[in-house]
Amino acid sequence: TYNKSLRRCNLGSNAIGFEAASTLRDAIASENFSLQSIDLSANDFVDSDVSMLLPALRSNRTLVQCDLRMNKISQGSESLSEIASFLRRNEEIIFGAVERDIETGESKGK
Repeated sequence: TYNKSLRRCNLGSNAIGFEAASTLRDAIASENFSLQSIDLSANDFVDSDVSMLLPALRSNRTLVQCDLRMNKISQGSESLSEIASFLRRNEEIIFGAVERDIETGESKGK
């Protein structure tokens, strides 16, 4: 079970590595995942850890920030480019819906 009200999570500087990346992948893929921002900086992630997150991020529609600085990820990694693309897509989905609500005067209680 995942906390549906949690919006930001700081897991930076915990050296969580592969096992946590695997668990995180499962959480991100869950339809109950509601995080908008996650800090994964300085966690000894390597390219394969980041690649493992990609399938979950493809289906996720809530995450708009993911800090992966200070990890062991290759400069110019394709996985990082894909993650950035998914985050931008989510930002457009979320903020586009908010803008439409404002324009139409509707409120969804969020």
